[in-house]
Amino acid sequence: MASGQANKKTAPKKTAGKNSTAKKPAARKATKRAPGKTAKETRDAKRIANQKRLFLECVAEGHTVKTAAKAINVSRTCVYNWRDEDKKFSQGWDDAILDGDDEFEEEARRRAIKGVKEPIVSGGMIIGEKLKFSDTLLMFLMKARRPDLYNPTQKVDLSGNLALADMTDEQLNAIIKDFMETLKPE
Repeated sequence: MASGQANKKTAPKKTAGKNSTAKKPAARKATKRAPGKTAKETRDAKRIANQKRLFLECVAEGHTVKTAAKAINVSRTCVYNWRDEDKKFSQGWDDAILDGDDEFEEEARRRAIKGVKEPIVSGGMIIGEKLKFSDTLLMFLMKARRPDLYNPTQKVDLSGNLALADMTDEQLNAIIKDFMETLKPE
């Protein structure tokens, strides 16, 4: 080592004086704790609240409970326990399911009406694209919107007193045949 150069390991440390520009260590943030709660309990509560929020976001995007639970690194049993124990979380879950249903409906509508691009392949090469529409999805959407028109239900009145024990096999078969005829679409 050349004379006049200080060894870095043994060089004196600068102290922060009155006019020093050295940075002072940052003050630790004060954590707000619920009365009677330890710091760990407070951290755990914040972590769980964040996991619940992320879970509900996943469900609202249309993911299954299994996938949403896996995304936040907890078991399905854990989230079902949260739902049973936390009324606010339970209501959020119900709302998230509805939001997820809306996502599915929007996607079904897009595929049914605007279509999906599919490649046109010839000789093992993609030569273009075509739009494919889904009549099946469109029919489901129509049935959901106007079930009275696109998904009529038949009502069968089965009230009355039949003495089945007193009837012959031929009589019972005739009743069954008549009933089956009422179920056939017109």
